[in-house]
Amino acid sequence: MKTAIRNFMIRTHPGFMAVAVLLACALWFICLNYNDPVTYENFTLTLQLRNENVLTENRRLITNRRMLDNITVNVHVTGLKSELDNLVRDVTIAAYVDLHSSEIVNVPVTGMSEPIPVRIGVDFTGAQNSSIQITSIHPPMIELEMDRFDQRLRTVHIRYETEGLPAGYVAMEAEREPRTVQVSGAASVVSRIFEIAVWVDMTDVRTDVEDERPIVAYDIDGEIVTGFNLEIDTVKFKIPVYKIGTAQIQMDEPSYTGTPAPDVIITGVEWEPKAVELMGHVDEVEHVQYIVLSPADISGIVENATFTYDINEYLESINADNEITVMLRNPDENAVSVTYITEPVETREFIIPVDRIALSGEASLGNRRRELLTENITVILSGVASILANTQAEDIVCMVDAVSLIDMEDGEHILEVGITAPPDTVLTGPAPTVRLLLTTPENDNP
Repeated sequence: MKTAIRNFMIRTHPGFMAVAVLLACALWFICLNYNDPVTYENFTLTLQLRNENVLTENRRLITNRRMLDNITVNVHVTGLKSELDNLVRDVTIAAYVDLHSSEIVNVPVTGMSEPIPVRIGVDFTGAQNSSIQITSIHPPMIELEMDRFDQRLRTVHIRYETEGLPAGYVAMEAEREPRTVQVSGAASVVSRIFEIAVWVDMTDVRTDVEDERPIVAYDIDGEIVTGFNLEIDTVKFKIPVYKIGTAQIQMDEPSYTGTPAPDVIITGVEWEPKAVELMGHVDEVEHVQYIVLSPADISGIVENATFTYDINEYLESINADNEITVMLRNPDENAVSVTYITEPVETREFIIPVDRIALSGEASLGNRRRELLTENITVILSGVASILANTQAEDIVCMVDAVSLIDMEDGEHILEVGITAPPDTVLTGPAPTVRLLLTTPENDNP
């Protein structure tokens, strides 16, 4: 019976059937939305930096990385409740910045760069055919601050001031491990580092100082530098502290005997070391302040000559004369090398124009006219090469004594030019002369 009625309705009233289908679909969608409605969700995500190896390969780094690590991204999404529930349970949602993008890699960086704006992306790993849509990302962008990556090997210094040490005690050079450390980071930061050091307070220290302390970087003004990476954060060190004294090495006066070859002169004497460290009782060490070396015989030397002295021989004499016992801190460092510096004697010609020759006592000639007929003079000086090389014609003082012309008649005269040579040079050969024409105006003739 039901089938006959249905067939009758389909044949005679097809519109009823269409309405029935539409009503069924509407009821289905209503039921579906009731059971699985479209809803929204807020996610607070940690910002991920992807493909950081690209920066390493291009020797770049992000200088505001610490700030970026603290950034959280708020993402608002919509979708079916069932899919959002599955997303929370099964799918990873991530906010990221791709450092491989051309807008980052292609930015030229030779130092600290201007901030680079970069858009934040969000992806859903594992979500397929999803109805989930992103409606907002906050913040939508971030700014990257980039710099060139720099890496340097720096010496680790152990620094201390000795003012606080007790009298008679000396702190020696520190033993340390490591001696050097690799410093890396932004070029703008690494280039500021003037010194890698550990400062140690030596006030009232009488024994060795042995410790392990953090390494600190300082700029040229002594301010602490941060924001870089150290291969090793601490340094182990030992500062030996001794009760020792220092004796200065001096040369006796005169510092040599004899005469060098005729064509050289002695211009100086140098010795190394300038001082030696002694060990002994405090009063004994303080007694030996100087060690005076005997003069060497430099007869006939034609170039620099070096003589070697044994400090132990001088200490034996000092100990015997003063009834003390003082010894070298390091017995093997007993030699002092004394070098006598020589320079060859040379000559050099200087051409001096006549207008640089002064007339002394010129007022004594009254109104008599004088005219130098010589254009220039040649002056020959001798001295060591280093001094002559730095001597100019302007350094030579040339003068003619006008007083000697008072009793001379009018006419041409040959006069000797007085030469004052610069320090450490000598006039060689005859004194230069000039031709001078002396006349008296007609109205002055008797």
